This record gives sequence, C-alpha cells and structure tokens, in this order.
Amino acid sequence: MAVGGVSAPAALAADPLVAAFHRDPGDSVVLLTGQQATFTSDSTPCSTLSWTVDGVPSGSAQSITRAFAEPGLHVVSLKAMLNGQSKSASSTFGVDPPLYPLPVEPRTPPAPILMKPFPTVRLAGVAYARGTRITLLDVRSVPRLACVTVRCGGRGCPFKTRRWAGTAGRVRLPKFRHLLRPRARLQIFVRAPGVIGRYTAFRIRAADKPVRTNRCLMPGTSTKPTRCP
Repeated sequence: MAVGGVSAPAALAADPLVAAFHRDPGDSVVLLTGQQATFTSDSTPCSTLSWTVDGVPSGSAQSITRAFAEPGLHVVSLKAMLNGQSKSASSTFGVDPPLYPLPVEPRTPPAPILMKPFPTVRLAGVAYARGTRITLLDVRSVPRLACVTVRCGGRGCPFKTRRWAGTAGRVRLPKFRHLLRPRARLQIFVRAPGVIGRYTAFRIRAADKPVRTNRCLMPGTSTKPTRCP
C-alpha cells in the first residue's frame, strides 16, 4: 500500500558553529544601575545555548534580560554547542549609578505571531503489515533562523534525535533503511525565536498510512504542542 511519492535523498551540509550575541540598548549606550538590558543570541541556529552573567549561570533561552544593581564592570558570556562542538563569546561593559531614580515603565510583551513562511511537512513511503518503510521525510519553507528537530521513537528507528538549521530553507531526510514498526512515532519540531512554530507527528500503523497530527509550538523552551491560534 503506497503512502506517498518517492523522491531521491539529498545531502545536508553543516554550517560552521558561531557564538555571538548583541545587547539592547546597544554597546554605545552606558547602562545605569537598575536599567534593564536584553542580551539576544546571534549564534548558529539549532545550537544549545548557555548564558552566564558575572560568572553566574543564567539560563539557556534565546534572550535574557537583566538589570544590574551594582555599578562597575560586568561580564556577560554565551556558550553555543552543536553536534559536539562548542564556541563562546563574551562582553565586558560598565554600569554607572543614575543621577536620579529611574522611572518604572511596565512592559506588556506583544502576542506571538505565526512563523512566516509557515513550514510544510511531507512524509512518503510504503506501508506493510509489519510496518512502514519511509522513503522521504521533507520539511519545506523553513525560515532561515529556524531550527528543525526530528525525533523518532519505537522499533525500527534509525536515530532518536537529529537537528538541522533552516539556512537552506528545506530539510530532507534520506529514506530509512529499516521498517518503522507499528506504534513507532516520528515527531517534527520547527522553531524560531519569538514566533509560533510548527509541530507534526506521525504514528505508524500496520498495513495502513500513518496517523498524522498537526499542532503549533509557542515561543519559549516548552516542547508541548498546542492547538494553533
């Protein structure tokens, strides 16, 4: 029983790992004690991040916001890790005491919007009584700053987790050598900073096409899919 069309596998080129970040307000602005500053990673997409502020671990988000209570020199560092490699970047800057108390301005974060373009996911293969042979797993219209993560669970999986950056606009996995057994599950996560990403899952069945589930991924570190707005 055919599940879909067959396409030739394509090679995936790996980009060199880069660790970098920028500050808002920018480096030309002297920060004052109590003033908030946001540090945002410009590192290679899909890399795992690790922030430290004045030597104290400060999370793994795409951006961190801090206000410095003490005047003097402060150091913010970022470590990026991807496929067994790691790179680091740091910034040292001064913080001055204010001449008068800073006004408190409450900030309401804007509502997140859908990733543009919104990716499409296509699965092709052949279903047998003992499982499904995947001939193509294709993710198209991937934004440049997005990260594509594919997870495979169950019997017949050739890997557990693989990740790619969306710099080429498309991610295509070569066909699987072995049958994915019934109840095996493929999950595809497409994320980009600050926008709503895409989640697609396929549950393998015997002698039938996989059950497909489409959901959205809200910005942040949570991997729990939700209904799309």
